[in-house]
Amino acid sequence: PSLVAQWDDLWPTLGEGNLANENVPVRFEVRPRDDLWEVFRDGRLIGGYVSRSGGLEAAQAEIQSLFESGSAAELFVERSEDAS
Repeated sequence: PSLVAQWDDLWPTLGEGNLANENVPVRFEVRPRDDLWEVFRDGRLIGGYVSRSGGLEAAQAEIQSLFESGSAAELFVERSEDAS
């Protein structure tokens, strides 16, 4: 097989079908909004927390659950001026 075919098997593109090792990570984001920290999963709001640490703990718990089931996840945390 070509190098491109091997690459696609290892690093699939979201929505690309019939891949040997498809494991597209779930994307979590923790970002500030007004007085809350919002947690998003694949772009959908899943919770609001009064502290940054609360939002991070919730996201990390979801990620741990995914890892335990063999799935992949990535976490992005937006900074604020007064990170709490």
